[in-house]
Amino acid sequence: MAHMLEKRNELSHTYNETVAREAVKIIKYTYYSAIRQVYRFLKDKINEQ
Repeated sequence: MAHMLEKRNELSHTYNETVAREAVKIIKYTYYSAIRQVYRFLKDKINEQ
């Protein structure tokens, strides 16, 4: 989680295309599936109500 926040902070303060592209790769291949699982879990919880 700390690595994800570091990358987020790095990305929000850079205008370097190489750094941005690297961050996108990391998000896509490392964090996307976990983010999607959380999204689905929360969506299911909302729909239960």
